Amino acid sequence: MSLKIKPLRISLRLTLLYASILVTILFVTSTFTVIGLYFSVYHQAGVELRDTIRMTMEVVEQTDKVPEEELPPRTSEQNEEYIKKRQAQDPEWEPPPRFAMALFRRGAIIPGVVLRITNENGRVIFNNAEHYPSFTDVEGAVVKDNPVWANDELGVSIMDNFHFYFKEVPVHWRGRDYTLHFMRMITAERQFMNILANGFFLSNFFGILVALVAGYFASR
Repeated sequence: MSLKIKPLRISLRLTLLYASILVTILFVTSTFTVIGLYFSVYHQAGVELRDTIRMTMEVVEQTDKVPEEELPPRTSEQNEEYIKKRQAQDPEWEPPPRFAMALFRRGAIIPGVVLRITNENGRVIFNNAEHYPSFTDVEGAVVKDNPVWANDELGVSIMDNFHFYFKEVPVHWRGRDYTLHFMRMITAERQFMNILANGFFLSNFFGILVALVAGYFASR
């Protein structure tokens, strides 16, 4: 005895059609919302880091050509007496280059951007954010392939919930070689972004479920 399946009523077919349209709309809008959030935070961080690097290189080039007396005045860490005292305790210690002070006087370092300067021996001689992870840790966590929404000119480092842009720039200033290590946090809310994406999924799922149930009872 063959079992015949009754064809769906036209009202129920319309319900399923509307539900499929709703699924498509919710999926597309949620996907673009999450992608847009990621693109926004990556883009803003990338712009600020690239602008900082550009302005820093301009200051380094300008201060390399000016007379010694036109450089920014020495700070306490560049005072000759203080330098001798510190080097007596640690012969490898040296003060930061004087162009470092010019960077902040001229506003080249955008707030939120971390700059570390190392000398020829790789020793850190300037650090404007000691509470941040070391540049070696950040460099070691650089991903091989950047996310599609990231700037290809910058390295992306992922450490737990923290995303960083990272870039090293070698400079030659007044006969010395230095390496500038730039870092800009992209987001410290990786967990929040995951929760947001999951929240979109759950809200879409329950919205579709409610629409199907309501459509079913309305078509009876």
